[in-house]
Amino acid sequence: METLGFSQIVAGPTHQAGHTLDLIFGAGVAVDLVANNIVPWSDHHALKARLRIPPPLRLGDGRILVCPRRLMESERFLNALRDPMPSGTSLTALVDDWQSRLTAAIDKIAPRRPLRLRLKQAPWYSQELRERKKEVRRLERVWRKTRDEATKTSHRTLMKAYENAVKAAKRDFYAAEIASASSRPAQLFKVIRSLAALEEGRQTIRELELSCVALSSYFADKVLSLRRDLPATIDTVSELEAPWPSRGLVFDGFRRLSVTEVDKLLGSVRATTCPLDPCPSWLLKSGDQRIGGPLREIVNVSLTSGEFPKGLKEAVVRPLLKKPSLDPRNPASYRPVSHFAFLGKVIERAAADQLLGFFDETSALDPYQSGFRPGHGVETVLVALMDDIRRQLDRGGSAIRMLLDLSAAFDVVDHELLVHCLAGAGIRGTALQWLVSFLQNRTQRVAMGESMSSPCELPCGVPQGAILSPTLFF
Repeated sequence: METLGFSQIVAGPTHQAGHTLDLIFGAGVAVDLVANNIVPWSDHHALKARLRIPPPLRLGDGRILVCPRRLMESERFLNALRDPMPSGTSLTALVDDWQSRLTAAIDKIAPRRPLRLRLKQAPWYSQELRERKKEVRRLERVWRKTRDEATKTSHRTLMKAYENAVKAAKRDFYAAEIASASSRPAQLFKVIRSLAALEEGRQTIRELELSCVALSSYFADKVLSLRRDLPATIDTVSELEAPWPSRGLVFDGFRRLSVTEVDKLLGSVRATTCPLDPCPSWLLKSGDQRIGGPLREIVNVSLTSGEFPKGLKEAVVRPLLKKPSLDPRNPASYRPVSHFAFLGKVIERAAADQLLGFFDETSALDPYQSGFRPGHGVETVLVALMDDIRRQLDRGGSAIRMLLDLSAAFDVVDHELLVHCLAGAGIRGTALQWLVSFLQNRTQRVAMGESMSSPCELPCGVPQGAILSPTLFF
């Protein structure tokens, strides 16, 4: 299979292919020196998917009704799901029935109750500091009542000692945290970021954060602007007109999975939960082999019918400020973080495993492609890059490093070109039909707190955060 360049994949009939570089390696992509193929290994992307989330239930005093986690016992939850799944019905009916059964089960074992607000105790705040604070407050009350100068002096002295003790407790705690994380860079940076984040900056962000409508419009307009800036070229048009190869291996359909294989899928998918899920994902994963049976019918019907469930194309997009120092009033300062329903990720994983197996068998993926592949992580490409640079220096040559970061790379992938590329790689029949169903008819709503924007359609792109997206982007 001939590997398409990045500009060929994302440009579409109305976009222009970019220039080929000799060597690019950075936060966005890497370019193969020999084949001139762009090898993406990481990027950020705003998911556009639909969302229908009811507002949280509130009581008259403003308290929110939630399901208590302490009541979510795995055995009780599984007993509430004993009713068999219906068979022989449509995929939409199967998904709706599964979601409603999960909702009924969680409502049965953990009915909603008012949330009791509890202040989070600082990790460095000890019982000794608490007793000192009580004594400071006691002396303050005595002074306010008696207005005695001796009591006032004692209160000030004790207050000063308390403040020094608090500073010492903070210093000792974070010094120990930094020392314990000295050999773990990720944890060390986490501690340092928590110390560098100023409370005044957080308060400013909360007060000046943009509305959901403004952020949703910005994310959509950004993609449209990028596509308009890439006019059509002869290369992209001729690529679409090229016929599909008539020889070679063909992957024309997904095979059905057994209960054991579905159980393995549940174990491989991360237990992340979004508001679209009727119950926590960790509760489903705790069911072991007793959950795989009901899910098997949904997964197999989806794969064999060539249809991805419409209700699982929805997602929650929550913007996060990229850096505390950025202006929270500027939409460009935010990074969209997408959340998918757990059931959709299980179906995606089933399809991704079979597609990657076919690509490995046919060597369809570029050998220099790194990231999101077993044995081809970012560390691998870093080692290869350093090895190439050192070899060049040993021969007396020079090395030049060029960095490139692609803006909204996943967003601007053209569906028509992507489907043509997949068909050229040997994906045909029901498998190709399923991928088309997975890509099309997606919308997004940006959610911040209890506010939510109106749905925005996704005419192009692959959803960031989805399991299949990195494979499709390659």
